[in-house]
Amino acid sequence: MLIRNMTEEDIDNCVNIFGDAYSKEPWNETYDLDKVREFLKKFTLNNIYIGWVVLKGHQTIGFAIGIIMPSIGKDYFKIEDICIRPDMQGKGIGRQLIKKITLELKNKDIDSIMLNTIKEFPAYRFYLMNGFDEIKSSSTMILGT
Repeated sequence: MLIRNMTEEDIDNCVNIFGDAYSKEPWNETYDLDKVREFLKKFTLNNIYIGWVVLKGHQTIGFAIGIIMPSIGKDYFKIEDICIRPDMQGKGIGRQLIKKITLELKNKDIDSIMLNTIKEFPAYRFYLMNGFDEIKSSSTMILGT
């Protein structure tokens, strides 16, 4: 298995994985794949967006994308999404991907990773099992415009 930085050539495979993964339980969501393609393309365009792909042989089986968030203190990384092909989930691939991301970010002098997830979804338990801590004093909020 190989984990490397995402390139524009990886986008179509990642779009298909995204659409497949999110159409299944527990999300059962449908996305306009052209919008997903444009969203993922942004992560190959400059140095604050970073994406990685996971390859098994020549086949893309997962990816992660995120943003380096500037800070007055130390910059941090915000995971936007980690997505593993449904038939490859539960095999330790996500764990290996997080380890790779952590190592690369340490080399960029970034020592913390943040993310948002929904407590009732399996992703919440996955992140806890992989070393993430819930910030009890924090709350995620949204304001529609």
